[in-house]
Amino acid sequence: MSRKRGSGLETLMRLRRHRVQEIGRELVDLDAAIRRHESDKRALAETRFERADQDLPEAARFTADFVRHAGELLRAQEAEIEKLEETTREAQAQLRDAFIDLKRIELTHKAQQARERRQRDRRETQVIEEQTLMRWGRDD
Repeated sequence: MSRKRGSGLETLMRLRRHRVQEIGRELVDLDAAIRRHESDKRALAETRFERADQDLPEAARFTADFVRHAGELLRAQEAEIEKLEETTREAQAQLRDAFIDLKRIELTHKAQQARERRQRDRRETQVIEEQTLMRWGRDD
């Protein structure tokens, strides 16, 4: 029965490790998305300020529309970054919980293996002691 339990713990550890790796990949993807949005935001802000500095009177109306639209896009980018950062915090919490769960299972598995090893050693010692006693009994 303990063999089945051990293999069950090993399966559970593999599943938990896989979950930790999945969350890790998700965090990498989220971080890349945040960096991409921040880069787009910086590029848009630079373009917006470059366009706002143009002195052509006939382009004033179009420049004002562009600056207004760019401001809306910047706010949308900031909102998206905030959403991604919140998702990242949630994923980090999930990762932390999954890692703690994995370590708890690993410790349980190691303790079980040590207990089984001690029991096996005890049985082997008993067999050796019985054989020694039997030899002594025959030698008398």
